[in-house]
Amino acid sequence: PRGLLVTDNVLWDGEVAPGFVATPKRPAADTRAIVEYNERVASHPDLITTIVPLRDGVSISVKKP
Repeated sequence: PRGLLVTDNVLWDGEVAPGFVATPKRPAADTRAIVEYNERVASHPDLITTIVPLRDGVSISVKKP
């Protein structure tokens, strides 16, 4: 309960947002994995999650009590 999960680089130079980067530079499989991770933590019923657009993105999740 009330655990904290902090994840760095969740914005992946903007490549996780469709159309934000005209020509992606990173492997598509890696980008898909980060998108999937972001979706999972954002929709997890036991977590409250936000992404802070600090540099390359930091995800902060707090486990609900």
